[in-house]
Amino acid sequence: MRSWFEAVQKRWQGWWQAPSGPRVPYRLTCSCGRVTEGFRAATHRIHPCAECGRKLFILPYSPFPRAFVPPVDPPPGPARPVWGPWVIPGLATVSTLLIVTLLLVWIVEALRPPGEQSSPTSARGEPVSTRVIAQMEVAQALLAKGNFREAHKQLKECQDLVQGHPESLSPRARRSLQQLSRQADLLAQLLREPLEDIVRQAQLCRSEEEWQAQFRDFQGKGVFFDDWFRRQGKTFVQQGYEVRVGTEVVRVEFDLALLGRMENALPRRLLLGARLASVAREREGHWVIRFEPESGVLLTDEGAAAACGLAPLDADLRGVIAWQAEWIRNNP
Repeated sequence: MRSWFEAVQKRWQGWWQAPSGPRVPYRLTCSCGRVTEGFRAATHRIHPCAECGRKLFILPYSPFPRAFVPPVDPPPGPARPVWGPWVIPGLATVSTLLIVTLLLVWIVEALRPPGEQSSPTSARGEPVSTRVIAQMEVAQALLAKGNFREAHKQLKECQDLVQGHPESLSPRARRSLQQLSRQADLLAQLLREPLEDIVRQAQLCRSEEEWQAQFRDFQGKGVFFDDWFRRQGKTFVQQGYEVRVGTEVVRVEFDLALLGRMENALPRRLLLGARLASVAREREGHWVIRFEPESGVLLTDEGAAAACGLAPLDADLRGVIAWQAEWIRNNP
């Protein structure tokens, strides 16, 4: 009986719907569990449930053409891997090559001689070490020509450059630069008057104040000696050269820290420079010449030695210069 009634109901629903409208099916489930099926009409309808009689609200079909009905996305399939099977081996290969490259660079830098370590570049774009070494050679040529002030200027620029990049030169190269710069600095401020003339001017002054005012023109000037040096008491003196003014022998004392470090090698012939510190009456009226304690400099450049009046350089003098250069290298 129920199946016959359902068949009649479906036939009635099909007849009731407008034949010209789209056939849009619907399927509703009542709260009693009864399923009602059919096709939507142009307007909404209220249809009683065949089981319990509850009123079911049926929406009409959409008035828009079916072309505008948004398509329903298909259900998502299984997730596909982002990386292919070759990605992990490729990353491992690249990482290995990078580690090997860094290791090779580190080995090359470690095995490179200290003076050839990679150097930062100067403002001109060239390595600091290259520029400093080239400029030191230019300064040596200027020293040999007697252009002491220009040589000192060149070396001062080198020292400023190295001070900003201390790793650009090896310790030995930095000591060579310092030694050459100290020589050029002293030669650029050479005392032009003989020591005897300075003592003579001091003797003519009527007061100590007047002499101190005049001595400022000579204080700090460089004086070079080619003589044998030895310790005498608490100071060092020269053995050959004698400063004599009239009948008075002027005592010249070298209270130099450099000679204190060289004490084990004395007495010895040296090419030694220092800055004038004082010319004054001491020790019961005797005249004494003294030098600044930290100003001692050994001449180690043959060109500079020749330019400051020691030419021609014989074999003995060349030997003295070579010995002094070796001593500086071994005793920084």
